[in-house]
Amino acid sequence: MATDEQISRAIAQTLKHFRAQKNLSQIALAEESGVHRTMVEKIESLKRRPTMHTIYRLCNAMDISVSEFTQKVDEILG
Repeated sequence: MATDEQISRAIAQTLKHFRAQKNLSQIALAEESGVHRTMVEKIESLKRRPTMHTIYRLCNAMDISVSEFTQKVDEILG
């Protein structure tokens, strides 16, 4: 079973992956999602753990499904 730290790291990597794939800066993602830019930065730097509500808003802004996001997290966790 993955530790909290491993899960947080996988979520951060996944967010960075899809954000880069969509060619979005943290600021652009924040504006599109309504999630504050500092929250995006804190998730990616492992300083905050996002709620499902936040993940949903980020995924919606990146035009991906939550299931796509969680599949990528699962891939990273192995």
